[in-house]
Amino acid sequence: MEDGEKPFDLGDVDISRMHPFQNNKTYLYERSKETLGLLYADHFPFRQKATARGIRRGPFHRQLLDKGAVMGEVAGWERANWFANDGQKAAYEYTWKRPNWFENSAAEHRAVRENVGLYDMSSFGKIRVEGRDAESFLNHVCGGDMSVPVGKIIYRSF
Repeated sequence: MEDGEKPFDLGDVDISRMHPFQNNKTYLYERSKETLGLLYADHFPFRQKATARGIRRGPFHRQLLDKGAVMGEVAGWERANWFANDGQKAAYEYTWKRPNWFENSAAEHRAVRENVGLYDMSSFGKIRVEGRDAESFLNHVCGGDMSVPVGKIIYRSF
């Protein structure tokens, strides 16, 4: 406030980084209660919020649940985080030790590595870059070669 500059990175609490759906009184009321209630609770790894859920769902949401998906939430999107086995409780059991879904995740990893798998990328951000110099611009700002045929998609971390 003194010199008009931020004293440190305030990105984590900057209201402008919120999504439009989060500017909803019901969402804010429910999520604020939960977040404040968890302030002094154990911050377990992979903890999922329970309130203000189900806002965004991909096209295969029902099919994933039917296959035992245990959902997590990212930016309002319900995503399959892991799949419960038959007879296994389809829920997180929070712990500081190895999580109850560790073997499930390892089995999924092996299945995709040794065979084939699908991944619903509905929750991933999409950026459309157009124009004559679009490819050269992307190759300049990205860490890899963005040259792909028209109609294809490429996933790279920036």
